[in-house]
Amino acid sequence: MLTAIIVVCYLITIAAVIDAIRRPSYAWVEADRNRAYWISGLVFGLLFLPVGILLAIAYAAGVLPRMTESTGSDAFRRRP
Repeated sequence: MLTAIIVVCYLITIAAVIDAIRRPSYAWVEADRNRAYWISGLVFGLLFLPVGILLAIAYAAGVLPRMTESTGSDAFRRRP
């Protein structure tokens, strides 16, 4: 049972790292968050699981709501 909990925690942290890496840089700027801080913290959290799961929860609760995919540069969008 403990092994399953540890694996789930690792998977959540890995999912947060992948999500943070895939976000475009303009989304980080618009959310007023530091990309390097969050990615390095989440990767560090993979080494120390309690820190990693706490950072993944903080990322999901504090950073993700500030990021929206619909915002960003309007330079390449088609005008109606």
